[in-house]
Amino acid sequence: MVPMARTNANLLSLDSNENVNTDEDPLTSIAKPDLIQGGHLHETHKAVIQEVEIFKRRENLLEKFMAILWIHFLATLMAFSTYFWYSGFWSGALMLFGLHYCPTYSRSAGFVGRNNISNNHYLTFFGVGSFLNCIASTAMSVYLILEIQSFSCGEMENTCTRAKEVLTWSVVLYVGQALFLLASLNLDLLLFKNFHYEVGDIIVDKLVQSRDLEKVLRSAKLGGIKERRNAAFEMVGLIASNIETKMTVVNEGGLQVLINLALSTDSATQEYATEAIAEMLTVPEIQGHFVDVGGIRTLSALLQSNDMRVVTEAVTAMSYIVAYNEANKLAFIAENGLNDLSHVSTKVSAPLSRIVAGMFLELAFSSEIRYVMSLDKSSVQALLSLSKVEDRETLRLSLQTLELLAIENPASILDNSTLLLHLLSMAKLEEDEQLYLLAGKIMLYYASDENGCKS
Repeated sequence: MVPMARTNANLLSLDSNENVNTDEDPLTSIAKPDLIQGGHLHETHKAVIQEVEIFKRRENLLEKFMAILWIHFLATLMAFSTYFWYSGFWSGALMLFGLHYCPTYSRSAGFVGRNNISNNHYLTFFGVGSFLNCIASTAMSVYLILEIQSFSCGEMENTCTRAKEVLTWSVVLYVGQALFLLASLNLDLLLFKNFHYEVGDIIVDKLVQSRDLEKVLRSAKLGGIKERRNAAFEMVGLIASNIETKMTVVNEGGLQVLINLALSTDSATQEYATEAIAEMLTVPEIQGHFVDVGGIRTLSALLQSNDMRVVTEAVTAMSYIVAYNEANKLAFIAENGLNDLSHVSTKVSAPLSRIVAGMFLELAFSSEIRYVMSLDKSSVQALLSLSKVEDRETLRLSLQTLELLAIENPASILDNSTLLLHLLSMAKLEEDEQLYLLAGKIMLYYASDENGCKS
């Protein structure tokens, strides 16, 4: 993806007098302002630097985290020489868990090594364990300080001195352990925040920047072939950015502009515009506006295109409309969409054939449309064509639709001898019991009819 903004574009030009060191780390050199004219940075450049800094910080934090884990390892060994020697067991359990599941990260390779537990779960469990262990160490150190203050030797001077030394050593270790546990808990929280960022979280929004929407729409309406093509391309990036932009396009009359672009004689403009329409229709609220301005008619016309990329985008857009509600399905049928869908079913292959077969099944779920389909021979013929595509999912969807049509009107399939032969040969072509079941249920309708039974 390329940032489409023309503003501040000159800020990205490198000074011809600068000598760039090719041996330098690209992640370091990219952040040098003196490589940009005037010492300014483009917004996209700033986003790159910000994202790189997050991952550099992650690498450094994990290195420090691992170092503290090894300090906990030493503290665990020394804990067995303290007054509460058994504290080494729970300290050891936390230390072993931390060392075993600690993630390894580098800027160039990302997370590497073992991945037996999710990073968030690891940080949560380790954080809770560190907090409880810190409370235990603090409580033991406070208890021993009170013991030392009230300690009296009596006649056993040598033994008493050694006991006091053990108590003092225990207090020092527990206090130190509590401090390092607090440090590891702090690192745990910093890593938890850092791990929420993934590659592209910051820079993607900047990469999808474009010119002002009004200027793009004006170019799409009044520009020449090249300007209209560029406008259609930019609208794809604009619309893909967020829902607010999609709604703005609708409010600015952009749907009609996209429809006009989709009917352009330039195939590239058609493809970009149809892709933008498909992206717009992912929002259910926009589908009603699109149907009202005659968008279904446009998509039906695009199904006749010889460019399969245009057909793919058109089918994708229509599938969103058909899958949403009953009103959209009826509008699709009213605009003669069923005939166009039957036409395109003869020239598609997987995975597009799955979308087409899924649309037929969605339409067949409506009782009114199912009745229309059962009387339409072209629909049965289209489903037969789809069932011959070398794709198991397409075949399953096609057979399910044929079964619904047979339930609605058995005569819709009885006149089709080609379908019967295809069903009978399916055992040689497939090894899926679910497909056998669907084919067998359809064949029962042939067996229940006198002529079909003879066949």
